[in-house]
Amino acid sequence: MAGAHSSILQIRNRVVSQLTGVCLLVASMFGQEIATGEPSLDQPYSLTLPATLTPTILELEVQLAPGARIAVRRGGAEIGGISDRDGMPRHRRVHEALPINLEPQTWELEASLAGCRVLRAAIIPATELSIEIVATETGRRIPGVVRLLALDGHDLPSRFETLKLPGGEAAWLLDSGSGESYVPAGMTASLVAFQSPFREPARQRVRGDAGKRRAVRFALGPDRSPEGSAILEAPAPATWRPVWSEAFDRGLGVARRVEGSQWVQAAEIGGDPGGVGMRWLEPGAGTLQVSSVATGWLPRETRRFCSLRLNDGSDLHSNGPLLFMRPFVRDLRNALGGRVNCEATVFLPPSVSSGRLRVRSSEGELFSKGSVRSGEVTPIELNAIPGTRVLVEFEGEPFSRESPTHPPPRAWRTSLLP
Repeated sequence: MAGAHSSILQIRNRVVSQLTGVCLLVASMFGQEIATGEPSLDQPYSLTLPATLTPTILELEVQLAPGARIAVRRGGAEIGGISDRDGMPRHRRVHEALPINLEPQTWELEASLAGCRVLRAAIIPATELSIEIVATETGRRIPGVVRLLALDGHDLPSRFETLKLPGGEAAWLLDSGSGESYVPAGMTASLVAFQSPFREPARQRVRGDAGKRRAVRFALGPDRSPEGSAILEAPAPATWRPVWSEAFDRGLGVARRVEGSQWVQAAEIGGDPGGVGMRWLEPGAGTLQVSSVATGWLPRETRRFCSLRLNDGSDLHSNGPLLFMRPFVRDLRNALGGRVNCEATVFLPPSVSSGRLRVRSSEGELFSKGSVRSGEVTPIELNAIPGTRVLVEFEGEPFSRESPTHPPPRAWRTSLLP
């Protein structure tokens, strides 16, 4: 009889446990609010997170004071933070994945400055994504970035800043080529993975189902950068931890950080390509390079502008096209102000059909030819005096599958005429 009573207790406990799990799941399907009244963070504030038996996301909506940082702690140890940084909104929605926990846990929020506030805190159901980025040519994992492009029309959430990586953006840097992420249940996420602008990005759409786990594999296009070349980047900001710089370089294919150069932000080029390009014709522009180390963390564009140091020591500035040139040669029969000649060849990404090749000096346009296709050799003949600094540039038709606001494909180099 005692054995039967014990069996009944075991069955009852199992049923109660299963019902508890169902209740937790149903509650989270609609977002389980865990904070009310928009609490101020002038004093440390505690959030009690319920037990979770399936993948979930903590959704925090916060208002940051200028220059403030909200530290997030669990068991007294910091697990992340939300910082006011240039280029990021102070009214921010943050998603953080929660591990499965059989017991409730308490997180503490503490702001560095007065005036910060929690506007909303809720637990929402999610699908766990096991993400992998691979190279098409080898099938092996490579570092890269996965950015959230759209989430069923909702504004895009940011992420916690951690000791390993800064946050504040709807993007994940996978410096080992793999990692975990989450998509809210009932929503479709549009994702893009990218690395160097000389690899084609890859895209996926993922539907979130409560409690499910999905494998997502991104195969990036073959590396088109020339053998022996190296992507250059500006020195890391003083506020970056060394581990952040190392992860950035791996994820974005940066080979070398250069001291002593002048730098133009990649975002400036995208906004005014013609005007910014002319800066390479200014006196002392020989050390001018393109940098993606801007006020944010990761580049917004899947095909960012960068500076590529070629194996002959010259620099190519591009967001995908490869522009090669033979040296300019002057016609010796008329050395004073006579003609100079060279040949240029452009190799385009698969998603670009053709474009226009131009040569400019500070005095204006010296050469122009349209409908230039990939691999086509273009003879260039100029009438300019010796010592003229020229900008040889290519601008292509828009990338296919990119948004209308994405900068067009461009590449440019400078040369001093003999």
